[in-house]
Amino acid sequence: MQLTKTTDLPESKKVSESTAPRIIAKKLLRGGGFVALLLYAYVVILPSVHPLPEAISLYDGKRILQVVLLLANALWLLASFKTTHGPFSTYTDIPVGGRRALGVLLVVGCISSTLAAFPRYALLEVFHLVLIAGLALSVAHLYRRRIVMSDSVIVGVVLLSALLYIVSFSVGFVMSQLIPGISVWPESHIGFGHIRFFNQFQSWTLPLIVLPALMFSRGSRRIQILLMVPAAIWWMLLFASGGRGTMVGIAAALIFILLVFGRKAAPWLKLQGAAAVAGAVAYGLLFKLISATDASLLDRNLSDMGRFHFWRRAAGMIQENWLIGVGPMHHADFTGTGWAHPHSVLFQWGVEWGVPATLLLIAVVVWAVAAWVRQSRPFTRPDVEESDGSKGYVRIALTASLATAGTHAFFSGITIMPMSQTVMALIAGWMLGIFLERRAEVTIAPATRFTPVRRGAVAAVIVAAIGIVIWATIPDVLRLEERSDDYVEATNDTYLHPRYWLQGNIRY
Repeated sequence: MQLTKTTDLPESKKVSESTAPRIIAKKLLRGGGFVALLLYAYVVILPSVHPLPEAISLYDGKRILQVVLLLANALWLLASFKTTHGPFSTYTDIPVGGRRALGVLLVVGCISSTLAAFPRYALLEVFHLVLIAGLALSVAHLYRRRIVMSDSVIVGVVLLSALLYIVSFSVGFVMSQLIPGISVWPESHIGFGHIRFFNQFQSWTLPLIVLPALMFSRGSRRIQILLMVPAAIWWMLLFASGGRGTMVGIAAALIFILLVFGRKAAPWLKLQGAAAVAGAVAYGLLFKLISATDASLLDRNLSDMGRFHFWRRAAGMIQENWLIGVGPMHHADFTGTGWAHPHSVLFQWGVEWGVPATLLLIAVVVWAVAAWVRQSRPFTRPDVEESDGSKGYVRIALTASLATAGTHAFFSGITIMPMSQTVMALIAGWMLGIFLERRAEVTIAPATRFTPVRRGAVAAVIVAAIGIVIWATIPDVLRLEERSDDYVEATNDTYLHPRYWLQGNIRY
């Protein structure tokens, strides 16, 4: 009897141990947690590592893997369509005005696309944005359901991404000092197709990088200083890369945070100031005393770098096509030397989508930010509980992240590039999840009737997005290098102008 007992007990443990991973895997698959894991992997790994063959550029590699992520999320959205507490329950919690405005933008984008010179690329732009919105919706839902998503986990992911990049930078910097012929960062491997794409990534993450010191230090001064090291290096890399757009963005964000939250934001502001000072000192030591680079902020020409010329050109295009624009992505329809986008989100939307759609987009963003700020201010009061206080820091940092990236968008293509788009979906979904979670606690909004017609319409949009993105991207993926060669041969322009792909001109 005893013998049987001793042999049965380990066997039951073996069964338990073998089935536990399966149970966890099923929960992740059913709950959509695998989408969160894919998103985390993208944000952590791709700034530092290029997992695809070397023949595929860093830019195109990030785009290909982004499309894979977006399609995986879209398929999960469809699979969970009839689930009572699935992501569409979060969708119906979004204020009806916001849903209607986004629906109008979708209709305008489709109309403009059908009248454009290259409907395939125009529709690709529209439905790629639909998939980005779908990813943000999933993030909001997973956050509310706490399925591999929480403030601490997302902050940890941002920190891990920065740490991995810092390790990659440190190895390269040491090698550049020890081995002749190896260039100093950012002239050496930077993990991005261009240093400005790294700066766009910084615009989203720099305001968040001090959160670990606020959330994880547990009152220990030593731990807080240790957690501030990545923030200081992040600032150092900003100074060394010469990212003017990010600098203007973070300056605008600091002013906005002061105006909105005042003294309540003092802990976050102090840590950002300390990180900036430490980063400036490290920049002087590493990039001015130990090595020299001409890419830093102090070495850059502070002229407009041609933006005014392209903005005047864009203004003329808006006057000629003010109603529905020339078509999404069609600023990239140019001959000879030019930019695939006007380096301004407002001019881009005005040219490609038309003035009414641009004004509607501005109205939606202003309305959303105002609602977020109204809800967030009570969480930053000094008398709130400790747990809500940490959430207040998160709200302040997220507000600063949106303000930094939003300001940067007036001078760059931050809303276009694959890495910054993906982080944008993460940040927007995170904010939406926090907003809806609190809104559900304090108000009882009437439930939206998700009728079969509405349900079918949403499903049709997702199916259309999946089909159009696959239909439009696969031909280009199969001939990325050929498209670049065709462009160079036809225009004698050896500098590629990124848009959806590294070779952004949609004529080739």
